[in-house]
Amino acid sequence: MTEFQERRAHISRKMEKLLDYLVGPEPGDKDRTPATGMAMEGAVELYRLSLETPIDPAEMAAFKARFSELMQTEENRIGLALFLSSCEQEADRGRLDGYADACWSRSVLQIINDEFTPLEPLLYEPDREAIQDIDETLHDVADDAPPVREHEIPSWIPASHWWWRAPRQQDMSEEERRQRLEYDWYDWH
Repeated sequence: MTEFQERRAHISRKMEKLLDYLVGPEPGDKDRTPATGMAMEGAVELYRLSLETPIDPAEMAAFKARFSELMQTEENRIGLALFLSSCEQEADRGRLDGYADACWSRSVLQIINDEFTPLEPLLYEPDREAIQDIDETLHDVADDAPPVREHEIPSWIPASHWWWRAPRQQDMSEEERRQRLEYDWYDWH
């Protein structure tokens, strides 16, 4: 097997695993719930891998169709709502330690929406404005947020993901940045 074939086989196994994360419990299996967040983050990894190794278009189309179908289940829609809530909390902590985590979560949401399945139809009514609210929060905290250093931004993140480079204090000293990121440690000591 060539290196290219090995990478393609790895991607195929990853696709199966991601879909398995989204599959709900078998009848009578109350201990297993879908791992929506893990599937979403794994799909972003799949996106990254696809930039390096072309994926068979038919295989990718089948994956996207099944991914989209599974994301429509009640359990996965709830998982998406929880992921959104977590991203909102991270954005709210953006002036301290949450900004980089919020950027990652926001990129996961955008890549899922752009590459795998539209999110709007999956959102419950109370969450319909959540992504817009997250963006507004990221804008609001950008004037004070510790910057995400260029080497910390994944090189494959699309340039349209403005939130990674939005903090206005790009010249923040490493000491101040560390104090912001580790504020709970400084409060304790």
